[in-house]
Amino acid sequence: MANRRITVLNPTGYQEVLQNSDTLLVDSPSSFAGSTFSANVEFTTAEFSGNVTINGTPSAGTDAATVDYVTAAAAGVALTASAPIDITSQNITIDAATNSSVGAVRFATTAEVTGRSSVDAAVKPDQLSSILDDIVIDGNAPIVVTESTPNNFDVSVNTATSSFNGVVRYASDMQAAAGTAENVVVNPKQVKAAIDAIPYATTSVDGLIRLATGQEVLDGTNSTTAVTPSALKQEVDTVGVTTNAPLTVTETDRVFDLDITYATDTAEGTIRLATAAELTAGTATNVAITPANLETRLGGLEIVDGTTTVKGLVRLATDSETADGTEADAAVTPVSMRYALDQTDYVLDGGTY
Repeated sequence: MANRRITVLNPTGYQEVLQNSDTLLVDSPSSFAGSTFSANVEFTTAEFSGNVTINGTPSAGTDAATVDYVTAAAAGVALTASAPIDITSQNITIDAATNSSVGAVRFATTAEVTGRSSVDAAVKPDQLSSILDDIVIDGNAPIVVTESTPNNFDVSVNTATSSFNGVVRYASDMQAAAGTAENVVVNPKQVKAAIDAIPYATTSVDGLIRLATGQEVLDGTNSTTAVTPSALKQEVDTVGVTTNAPLTVTETDRVFDLDITYATDTAEGTIRLATAAELTAGTATNVAITPANLETRLGGLEIVDGTTTVKGLVRLATDSETADGTEADAAVTPVSMRYALDQTDYVLDGGTY
C-alpha cells in the first residue's frame, strides 16, 4: 500500500497523519485525545490522546476501518450450517446427540456406567471393558456356554436325542424313505412322499383305506372300504334276532341277551356234567354223565352180554324160567327162587324139598 495522508480533527484543529503499509506516523501526538494507540501504530515523538477520524473505505489488509463499517460488514455476513451445527443470530451451537440424530455428547462418569443409568453420555473403552468383565453368560441344557478368553463366549447347542432336547438336521430323501435314522427329522415334503408311498389296504396288505358310504354299508358288497362306528350302528339297528326253543332272546338298547333253558326229561335244553361224587351217589336227575366218568363208575366193565366167563349185562329170569331150570342166560332173583321151591313138583338134584 502507498503512503497516504489522513486528516484528523482534534480539539485544537486539524492534524495531518502520514500512513504507510504498516505504520501510522503522527507529527504531533500531544494534540490527540480520547484513546491511546498501540501495536502497529508508531509515533514519531511521544504518546498522544484524542479522537481520530478515519475517512474512506479500507481497501487493504492494513487499512483502518470505522466501527460503523465493521458493523455493516458483519451484518452483511450470512452464515449457514448443517445439523448438528446450529446458527441463531450468529450464535454457533452444536445440537445434542440422540438415538436418531448426530450431535455433541459428553462422556459418562464411572458411577453412571456402573449404575447403568440412562443418561445422554458416551462410554469410554476402558469403562466398557470394566463392565464387560462383569458379564456372566450361562445356558441351560441343551445350550452350552464356554468362555475361552475374557469376554469371548462360545455358545453351542447339544445334539437332540430321544431323551434330550437339542438341535437336529433334516433327513435326506433317502433317509426319509428308509425310515431307519433316529437322529434326524423329516420335512413336510418328505412326509407327503412317505404318505403317497403307502399302498391301499387289502385283505393281505396293511395300507390306506377310505370310509364306506351309508349305502355301501347297507349293500354289504364293497370289500375295499372301512365302516365307521356311526355307519355300523345304522346297520346294526336293522338287525333282528329270533330264536327257537330251547334258546330265548331279550333285547335292551340293541343289546341282545341270549339264554337257553335247562333240559328235562320232556324238553330239550342245556345241562351240566355230573361230578364224580354225584355219579357215585346216583341220585341226581338234572346232570349228564361223561363217558370217562361212566368208565370210572363201571370199573372197566365191558358192556356186553354176561356169560359164565365174561362180565356183562344179564336179564332177570322169570318165575317159570327159574322153575324150569333150563335158561342159561338169565339171573335168578330171590323171589323167583322162592317161587320155584314152592312148587310141589320142583325137584332138587339129590333129593326133594
